[in-house]
Amino acid sequence: MKLWERVIEGRLRMTIKILGNQFGFRTGRSTIEAIHLLRSLMESYKDRKRDLHIVFIDLDKIYD
Repeated sequence: MKLWERVIEGRLRMTIKILGNQFGFRTGRSTIEAIHLLRSLMESYKDRKRDLHIVFIDLDKIYD
């Protein structure tokens, strides 16, 4: 099954463009980096005394 998964992944990567802000399922991009970026964004908005609205969407449960 691993071979078939690699074939499918290779074909998908040729047709689908993954944006630079994508953290999931990418080599070299960890959730720790995403958390660090989010915290620094929150701190910069807090320092400037600006409102920041954040939305978290759980796509895992979308097709239940």
